[in-house]
Amino acid sequence: MLPAATLPATSLPTPVAVDDPPIEPLGGRVRRAAISRPGASPLAMVSDGLGEVPPLPHVLRELLRELSDPQSSSRTVARIAASDPALAASLIRTVNSAAMGKRGHITSVSGAVSFLGYNAVRGIVIRMRLERILPTRPGQAGYDQEDLWVHSMAVAHAAECLAERRPDVDRGFISTLGLLHDIGKLAINSYFPRAAAQLVEPGTIHDESLLDRERRILGADHAEIGALLAEHWKLPGDLVEAIRHHHAPQSAPASLPGEIRTAAILVHLANQLAKYCYVHSQDMEIDIIPDDLFRSVNLAGPLTRLLSNRMRQAISRAIFFADESSPHRPIGAVRRFLRFCPKNEIPLVMSPARSSSFLEPRVHVAGERPEAMFDEKSTVIDCTSRLGRRFDPLSPTIKEAIRSQSFIHFSATAVPNAIDAIVTCACAHLDALHLDSSTRMAARLIVRRMLPNLVEIADPTEPVELLQRLDRGILYLAVRCPAMEFKRRFDTAIDSRAARSILEQELGNLLNLRWFDDLFTSRTGRTLLFVSRPNRPG
Repeated sequence: MLPAATLPATSLPTPVAVDDPPIEPLGGRVRRAAISRPGASPLAMVSDGLGEVPPLPHVLRELLRELSDPQSSSRTVARIAASDPALAASLIRTVNSAAMGKRGHITSVSGAVSFLGYNAVRGIVIRMRLERILPTRPGQAGYDQEDLWVHSMAVAHAAECLAERRPDVDRGFISTLGLLHDIGKLAINSYFPRAAAQLVEPGTIHDESLLDRERRILGADHAEIGALLAEHWKLPGDLVEAIRHHHAPQSAPASLPGEIRTAAILVHLANQLAKYCYVHSQDMEIDIIPDDLFRSVNLAGPLTRLLSNRMRQAISRAIFFADESSPHRPIGAVRRFLRFCPKNEIPLVMSPARSSSFLEPRVHVAGERPEAMFDEKSTVIDCTSRLGRRFDPLSPTIKEAIRSQSFIHFSATAVPNAIDAIVTCACAHLDALHLDSSTRMAARLIVRRMLPNLVEIADPTEPVELLQRLDRGILYLAVRCPAMEFKRRFDTAIDSRAARSILEQELGNLLNLRWFDDLFTSRTGRTLLFVSRPNRPG
């Protein structure tokens, strides 16, 4: 095979080795064992505060029961959902989102339930109802509610994937536990706002974890508070106990039934796996999993061994769903998924062990090949408004180019309205190409979230360019912007390997999930090229 720097555009790049070890999460740290410190607030005060929480809505209680019933169907679930007009409308609106991959139009609740699947429906129902019961007050500094929802969706999907190996556990129970495991954080936000603000302030005690900080400030951590809230809502006792022990299932009492203990362990593992694949919120503390905990559920450690292709797909589905079901307002967690670090964070990026190891970064140098692709013959669409005239991404000319061309080069200046125009056109072009759903969704997320993030590091007059090309089933997606250049981003002389190690950390979640077969950079760093081949494994 030719060297990467001279690869023709239609040649297959060297594939990523399937046994590449996962990259440590950016900004993550291992959570040390809990440290006992006296709480500033007694647990009784927490219980009294939760006593003010309204009861669980009847429709949510009924839907959770039905979704957990092996005999349920989309018809029976839809009958309950349809009794709540706002919920029914939300399900239909979500399924008909332009990016959900459905070409036709779904008008019935049963059709929406059937297409979305029970996990997604659980997520929508729980999110809608809990946002009403446990609202986050405007301007309140605490746990990010949307981040928590995305993380809980990823944990539910990951836990259900793990549960496939255990026929003795109820997968409906596992999914519900995954979605509800962090409800204690929502309760802290809504009913203990002063404590919530203290929790997200910079720590004053060395090596204090967020769990320890919760115990010090509130007298209980979010797992215990979540269990108290579940008791207040009169949820099943097994679910209450599983929520209580989701951070330390090995410490659960011997009286806890074996299948509930197993469910708590699987959600505990899924919680850490979601963090490995997805920076979801402020809490990037990964719990140490002892070997005997893996053995107790017949799984082989370490944690990263569980990141199979099927597990990656499960977590990816949650991320895609969260991103695409909120098309008009980017969720913070998804937006940060493809984020270039500010200069003051670069030293932190270099700290994980992988950066100083002898492993070659998984971001490859392709010489100037990514740059040259922008000079090849293609349809060029300038999305920048000129002379006071707003660019129309839905004009007949643009629509025809999007429908008929497999190779399009979009450009605009780095201002929000021009970038929005690129995103609209590029996503429509991806939808028109003959791509498998996982490739299309991954490419859409790159377009929808990376380009707007570039506005934060680029000057308003600088160009942002996007190239999309489908050639013999291979998708090439290239992003170019002067603000991405290594010498400009790092303000110092930096060799290629160190620069690529930083990129690897910044895009580590994407690499861990293996959404693309290869990720290339030009020597200067000005251009990134994502490549996805057909019929790839997983």
